Amino acid sequence: MRILRSAMAWAFLFIAAIYVWLCVLVVREPVSPHRHYHTSPFVHRSPIFGAFLGLAILFGIAGWAVLRKKSSARGWGLAASIVALLPLVAFAFDPYYLYHLSAWILSLPGFVGVIAFARRWTDHPSSKSRALSPIQGDGTNNVVNKLVWVAGIAAALEGITPWYRWAAAHGLPPAQHWLSWPQLAVVVLAIVLIHESGHALTGMALDMKLSGAILGPLHWWVSYGKWKFTLKWGGFLTFAGAVALVPTKMEDYHRRKILMVAAGPLASIGTGLLAMLALLTAPGRPWANAWQLLMYFAMDSILIGALNLVPFGSGGRYSDGAKLYQLLSKECWREYHWLLGMMGCTTVSPMRPRDYDFAMLQRVAGSPAGGHDEMLMHLAEYAYRLDRNELAEAGLAIEKAELFCAESDFNPPSEWCGVLVFGHAFLRHDAVAARRWWERLEAHQAKKKNDARWISLSALLWSENRLDDAVEAWEKAAEWTRGLPGAGLWEAERSALGLLRQALDEAMQQSRVVA
Repeated sequence: MRILRSAMAWAFLFIAAIYVWLCVLVVREPVSPHRHYHTSPFVHRSPIFGAFLGLAILFGIAGWAVLRKKSSARGWGLAASIVALLPLVAFAFDPYYLYHLSAWILSLPGFVGVIAFARRWTDHPSSKSRALSPIQGDGTNNVVNKLVWVAGIAAALEGITPWYRWAAAHGLPPAQHWLSWPQLAVVVLAIVLIHESGHALTGMALDMKLSGAILGPLHWWVSYGKWKFTLKWGGFLTFAGAVALVPTKMEDYHRRKILMVAAGPLASIGTGLLAMLALLTAPGRPWANAWQLLMYFAMDSILIGALNLVPFGSGGRYSDGAKLYQLLSKECWREYHWLLGMMGCTTVSPMRPRDYDFAMLQRVAGSPAGGHDEMLMHLAEYAYRLDRNELAEAGLAIEKAELFCAESDFNPPSEWCGVLVFGHAFLRHDAVAARRWWERLEAHQAKKKNDARWISLSALLWSENRLDDAVEAWEKAAEWTRGLPGAGLWEAERSALGLLRQALDEAMQQSRVVA
């Protein structure tokens, strides 16, 4: 539901931009020389202008409040959703229009919004979340973060108008002013696919491996060495795209990542320019009837590529421009990206967590990393210490991760909950805390259990002195780890399982002596 609300926030901002554009059209509408005005022509249009402006403000505030998770977000979201349903109410006075797809498409944000905001929620951001404000040195700015996409949408809406006049002047076939929903969806998905393919193909050519991809509602990712797939319905509203690539070696990693990041916007701009060339040569050519599709593809591709080169942050994620700024900077952000590369490298190469640069890890944990990434750095320190058999220090890293979750109200994903269960049980011998995190892990995996849980469960049962059950869980964990790839991260996992087995054997031996 959190993803759906975020998608609705962007939908509200998009609708607000459309109403702002309509306000501009009302102001710029030429005055008819055949009509006599008793007052200023704008006064005659002021009711329409006021209605459009009011709707722009409503949807703009609703989108902003939901994105920022304000206490009033649910109320604004419901209000905007109900207003979005008004076209369907208007069409109800003429049942003929109810059979047309346009009525339902116009009301779709209203239906989805009512579902998204009907229930109360307590989804508070981390006190140190990147989404709240720029972090020093990350290349972003609060004003740019808030306005970049609104400005981009407004530029796209304003930029298409001259093309219709150009098409009419060059004798191209008449076209509807707006593309149909299926056509627009195909154009947007094609743009996203090309952009992300630019990242992916360049990265793979530079010794990187694809570990995840998002294309609208379609999500693929690698989990414990195996590809998974899921369908996220919120993606039908945002048409978001992303790819994750991890290096197979760390030599010259910064240069390779800079090229990979830059490839996405360049692919968008390059294909957009090719589409524009096809558009400009369309008169008299076989593709003349498709000029409107070419126009939308060219304008949106170039605009999306250019906007991605602007450094900004949104929803805890950085644009390609912000990543390039960080990679080219001389501050800790270069080290931050290097560490993320090392962590990814352990999943596809012999590099292990014990090979992390610990001094770099400490520097990054205190500066660029915030929210999700700050927790990641604590767990990276834990993995580094555990892989070096520095068990007391690994336990302290788990304690820091626990403290961070308590202070920031951060809700870790299921994999991290499993790490906290193991750390509290095996390293800190705190069965109560381990059991608490186990319950959170079970809540995450209420519908589908993950085999990785057996390691955590074995450690938990050991800490509770339920040795027979712990050994049984350990055997299932051992069977699972044997199927993991031979990369360094999974070798470290098998080593941790071996340490747990030693502790189990010692406990079993002591119990026999006592008996």
